[in-house]
Amino acid sequence: MPKVTPHQLNLMTDGTVELYQELEMTIFQLIAKRLKNQSDGNINIAEWQLDKMQQLHLLNADVIRELSEISGKASQEIERIIKTAGYAIVDDTDNYFEEPKPYPSNLDLIIEGYKNQTFRDVNNFVNETLISTNYGTGTISNIFTDIVNKTALLYSSGLLTLDKAIQKTINEWVDKGIRSSFVDKGGHTWSMERYVATVLRSTMQRIYNEVRTARMAEYDCHTVLVTSLPQARIACAHCQGQVIDVRSPEQADSGYPSAYLFGYGTPGGHRGVNCRHKWIPFIPGVSTNNQPQYDPDRAIENGKIEQGRKALAGRIRNTKKKLMVAESLGADNIDKYRQQLDRQRAQMRDLVKENGLHRIYRLEKVYTPKQSVLDGGYQAVLTKAEKKRASEQYDRYRSILGDKAPKSLDDYINLKYNSDKEYNLLKHDARIVKYFKGKIDEDLSEYQKKQAVKAYFNFKKDGILFGDHGIARYVQSMRRGNGAFKYNYSTVVDLFNQIPLYTSTRDGKIRDVRFNKNVIIYSEQGTKEVVSMILRSSKKKEKDVPHKDWTVIKNDSDR
Repeated sequence: MPKVTPHQLNLMTDGTVELYQELEMTIFQLIAKRLKNQSDGNINIAEWQLDKMQQLHLLNADVIRELSEISGKASQEIERIIKTAGYAIVDDTDNYFEEPKPYPSNLDLIIEGYKNQTFRDVNNFVNETLISTNYGTGTISNIFTDIVNKTALLYSSGLLTLDKAIQKTINEWVDKGIRSSFVDKGGHTWSMERYVATVLRSTMQRIYNEVRTARMAEYDCHTVLVTSLPQARIACAHCQGQVIDVRSPEQADSGYPSAYLFGYGTPGGHRGVNCRHKWIPFIPGVSTNNQPQYDPDRAIENGKIEQGRKALAGRIRNTKKKLMVAESLGADNIDKYRQQLDRQRAQMRDLVKENGLHRIYRLEKVYTPKQSVLDGGYQAVLTKAEKKRASEQYDRYRSILGDKAPKSLDDYINLKYNSDKEYNLLKHDARIVKYFKGKIDEDLSEYQKKQAVKAYFNFKKDGILFGDHGIARYVQSMRRGNGAFKYNYSTVVDLFNQIPLYTSTRDGKIRDVRFNKNVIIYSEQGTKEVVSMILRSSKKKEKDVPHKDWTVIKNDSDR
């Protein structure tokens, strides 16, 4: 079974969150179309105000229709992701123990309870308050009324034209977001998007915590190894890469600190909302701690950089929303928002480059359209410039990858905007193929270059990902004196079935090391991504390992 991480569970919620992001933007577009000024002459603002308020029931009807579709899809999606998560977490936990036990008899009840509570929260605080059964008191009615009244006031004051006043007041609500009815302890009303995202992600984290710890307890295991990340919140920075006890301080008798000492059980603490740290079941004296050790202060600082990235991504999303409003209104300042978007994207590129990060386009998108992207649904959310750029990018990928590229432009756009992992793999594929089409560092013939590309894609099917130099070294290692080439899959596959005993700090980066009598493989830590493959020298007769830059991964019994 594939490993389950908290980050993967968060990604599972994206589909439902995006449904409500989409609903919010659809509502703003509906409002813009209702208020769009069709007159070129003088405006009687009182008549305009009365006319627009008489259209409120039509807007409500439009929103009810959209909400009905969204809430139905959301209900199905919530049920699917919670059920999938529950069973996947049990399976993943069982992978760490011999002789897996039967599924817990109460698992379905736990899943059903979380599903019902989650949808009840979303329904009560979002769905039911958008359109009240009492005419004129729902959230949408209040927003529309506020926009109409403020627009009339701005126009009457002579400060703005009607078009500018409409756009300004709608944009003020874009900044606020459509409100849920949830009010936190500080008296702040949460936006619909924030509330849905928080409820879903906190639910998935609670499922992970409850199901994981309960299943471990069945194996009489109460200690976990916390995975390490380069960036971490304050609560996690001091426990990541360490072994902790998941029980309360009063019950924890393993000799390891309790998870509760790091804020476990609170939204902002360890394993709280949006925490990406995984718990690996840890058996003292048997399991090994092979997690990289990061300086807590540096990890916290990296976490702040990540928060800065998310804040900038939020500003990009906000500008995209205002661009869509401007387009819906037919405003004359559309270029202003396009230029602002270009500047913000440039800032994001600089931030990513300066801090050695990868661009995460998912954070910057506004919403995913209801229609399948195969039906051309992306047309509703991409600007003309984005569509043109995507088409040019797709043509480049096709010229490089041929039949390995996405089958159509729609498939490519779906990949780019909806699947970061698959999109990054596509870019990696192109980098590999492009490398072997040019002059390379390794001594390979044109035929052997083609063999290297073929080997890369074959290993990729088995979940083993080579870099360009890695696959080139592999071909060098496996070629014979007569020019023939032997794949010898078992050499690589068998090595990756082994737990790495060493890490290497060559080039200043920590990497896993695996080797047998013939080859040494360096891979990115904790993954099957091959960095380099080196043929061992028969002349050195086992004296070539371990290298000076290798560090033994210590067993817990060596502590």
